[in-house]
Formats: sequence, C-alpha cells, structure tokens
Amino acid sequence: GLINLKATTELGYLPHKIEETFALMQEELSLI
Repeated sequence: GLINLKATTELGYLPHKIEETFALMQEELSLI
C-alpha cells in the first residue's frame, strides 16, 4: 500500500544520502 511505498522510497534514498554525506566529508578532509 501507500505506507509500504513510502518506506521503500525512504530505504532506497537512505544509502544515497549516506554516500552524499561521506562525499562531503571526504571533500572537507582533502581541503585540510
């Protein structure tokens, strides 16, 4: 149903968000 779709979307989005966060952290570290 709709709730399941929302949960699946969030689960699919989470890894992308984590990758984005790591990428930003690596960029900041490389500037040091």
